[in-house]
Amino acid sequence: ILIASDIKEIDAPLGHAALAMIYERDNDFILAEEEYKQAVKASNGSTTYKSKLANFYTEIGKVSQAIDILEKILAENSDETDALLALGKAIAVHGKNLQKGISALNSYIEQANNDDEKLSEAYCSLGKIYLKQNNKQKAKSYFTKAIDLNPNRLDIPIKYL
Repeated sequence: ILIASDIKEIDAPLGHAALAMIYERDNDFILAEEEYKQAVKASNGSTTYKSKLANFYTEIGKVSQAIDILEKILAENSDETDALLALGKAIAVHGKNLQKGISALNSYIEQANNDDEKLSEAYCSLGKIYLKQNNKQKAKSYFTKAIDLNPNRLDIPIKYL
């Protein structure tokens, strides 16, 4: 915590985000959330720190709040690829407005550079969405693509491999 506090003196948003990650690791979600919000504020609303807050919300189950943040980011810049991926992943968790998740993930895939890890996340999230729609064949197809890009994925139901 001392080093993160020192970072805040040099780069306030980065320091707040570092503290947030420490608190998150320690399961102190109240302090983590406050630090992520402070990072957004200190960065004058930077997309980077808004995305970190949205990802945190998705991880702790505040998916509606994550989706709200990500939709605002995309309203400002529809080509923000990381926000497209994060929105698709959040919707896959949330289970509502699945078509919007499919669109976001397909847009991400079309624009993505060759980052196999993130592409694997996109395909896995598409698989989860299609599974929620009870389209097991399409889900399996996307899970297979995800595994092809990252054979170490642990978040795919084994029966779909």
